[in-house]
Amino acid sequence: MNVSTEYLIELLKASSDFNQLSEGAMIGLAEALEVITVAGGAEVIREGAESDSMFILVSGRLRVSRTDKNGQRLLYNEVLL
Repeated sequence: MNVSTEYLIELLKASSDFNQLSEGAMIGLAEALEVITVAGGAEVIREGAESDSMFILVSGRLRVSRTDKNGQRLLYNEVLL
């Protein structure tokens, strides 16, 4: 997926987590983002795994779930863009 910096800036402006950033900080963040395409059903991150990244959903659907101690999958959230 080819996503322009301008589009990423608009997404950041629409987000309550990022809309307070200065224009310069927002541009810097948008330019630093690495846009990847993830196949349906693929695991993006596993609970408890170390990470030095964050994820911003640009389009598609994302499910947040975990498996309880009995092996049952629990759905926490589903995001659709």
